[in-house]
Amino acid sequence: MQCCSVITPGHCLLVSSGLNALVLELTAGGDILSALKHMPEPVPQRPVSITLLAAFFLLYGLVTLYPKVLLLTNSEVYAATIELTEAMSAGGFVDVPVQLQIVLGFLGSLLTIVGSIFFWRGSNLARWAIAIWISAMIALHFLQTGVSLFGFMQIPLYLLVLYLLFRPGADRFFRGA
Repeated sequence: MQCCSVITPGHCLLVSSGLNALVLELTAGGDILSALKHMPEPVPQRPVSITLLAAFFLLYGLVTLYPKVLLLTNSEVYAATIELTEAMSAGGFVDVPVQLQIVLGFLGSLLTIVGSIFFWRGSNLARWAIAIWISAMIALHFLQTGVSLFGFMQIPLYLLVLYLLFRPGADRFFRGA
C-alpha cells in the first residue's frame, strides 16, 4: 500500500493499492488509523482459471444453443434427433422423453450463457448453479444411457471443473464479490 499526501486535519489522504485508489477526508480530530478502518476491503482479483472457465462456458453455451434452436425450428432435424436419441438410450435405467431432453438441453445452454456472464463478474450463485447443473446432467446421462465409457470420461473433467471452481483462490474471489 502506498500513501502520499499532507497529513493534517481537514486535508485529504490518498491511499493507493494497485489499481484501486481511495481518498479519505480527515476530520479535525481524526487520525490515519481511524480513517483507514473505514476503508473498504479490496475486491480479490479474478483467478486465471476462473477467467478461462467463464470464457469456455460462454463459448460452450453459444455453440450448443444453435443446434437446440435448430431442433425447435426444423421438423426434419427434430424427427432425426428423436430416432437417434431413442436408439442411444436403449440400455438406460430410466426412459427420459426426448422432448424433456430437448427442453433441458435448451435451458442448459441458456443457463450456461447467463451463468458464465455472472460467473465472470464473481457471482457465487452462478458458480453453484453451474456446478449443480453439470452434476445433474451427468446423473441424467447415466440414468438415460446406463454405464458407458463416455459417461466415465466425463467424471474426471467434471472433477477438474469442480476443483477449479472451489479451490481457495477461486473461493476468495467468489466470496469477495
